[in-house]
Amino acid sequence: MDRMLTAEQQALFEHELLAHIAGALRTTIDWTLRTQDASSRLPSLRFIAQSFVRHLDHILDLEERDGYMPGVDSRRHADLRQRILQLRRDHDYFRAELAASVERLESAASSDYLTIGEVCHAMLAVLDGINEHNQHELEIIELARERDQRDQLLGML
Repeated sequence: MDRMLTAEQQALFEHELLAHIAGALRTTIDWTLRTQDASSRLPSLRFIAQSFVRHLDHILDLEERDGYMPGVDSRRHADLRQRILQLRRDHDYFRAELAASVERLESAASSDYLTIGEVCHAMLAVLDGINEHNQHELEIIELARERDQRDQLLGML
């Protein structure tokens, strides 16, 4: 349990950090979309998008390897297995979509406003999807924790 709590605390810290990077990415996207010539803004957008992708990948690895998923996805919570599998599929989707977006940004010319705009809107959609995904994760974690606490209390009676 101590290891799980430590992993949860680490995940919380990492999520807070990711939220700051996501905020910077949203700001940079907004800033980039306000101009027809992104020559001065595209390098910043590329940098923050790459930073976001790296940190998101780090968090997803933590969740899948050391975080809440191994503890929740157990015999005690077999009914949550399908929801957890969907969360893992979401991880794969986020990785693929963001990798494609970063690749398109890397190859886009600063004058290619249409491509840059499409990529920015795609990244915003992924950011929104990640927010929704995080809400689903929290619901599962809270449900599993409540059940575990209830089972502990019942075992003590």
